[in-house]
Amino acid sequence: MIEAVKQSLSKELYANASFLCERLIAEIYNEETRHMLAECYIGKFLILNKGENKLFKAYYVLKEGSSMANRYKLAVVCLRMQKFNEAEKALIYKSGNKGDEEFQVVGGAAGYYLLGTICEQQAKQKEAAKFYNKAVELDPTLWTAFERLCKLNPQASPETIFRENHPILLILSGNKDTLNKNKQSLNLNSSPIKIGLQGISIYHL
Repeated sequence: MIEAVKQSLSKELYANASFLCERLIAEIYNEETRHMLAECYIGKFLILNKGENKLFKAYYVLKEGSSMANRYKLAVVCLRMQKFNEAEKALIYKSGNKGDEEFQVVGGAAGYYLLGTICEQQAKQKEAAKFYNKAVELDPTLWTAFERLCKLNPQASPETIFRENHPILLILSGNKDTLNKNKQSLNLNSSPIKIGLQGISIYHL
């Protein structure tokens, strides 16, 4: 049944996928089936360009999830529903290290991009710009983040954001020799952003 749902999803047959997955989830209710059912509802909403109830269904299915994939998908749904606070909470989580007060972001660069979008839609341009900048630092191929950053800050310099020796750009260019030569000096884990419990407070370490 799982494969049948996946096949319907891959063919964008969302009504059929929903029918199958709703019956599947009655037997197997876990993170994977929860994610698939949400995909069915979101797909129907996007294809029909209507049916807010489908988003609500996806929201309630994902709200009970705990996996990183489901938390990210919940943030996407909450953003569409303009539930900005819940979208932020879905994306931000505390690291598992004991005594570590630093908070992490679900989805890496994409998660930071979503946080930027959430802040921008709430007219928090300064915070949004910081999140977009962090997204591009982590993944220079995330062009949409750079595009939003430029609109918020026309003085943004591509030279300072798209570093020539960034590992992702080296891999994409096929320059493995340079990557191996410089792997010790490359900043593979760029400076994290700490996120406070009271709203979003951002600062580089």
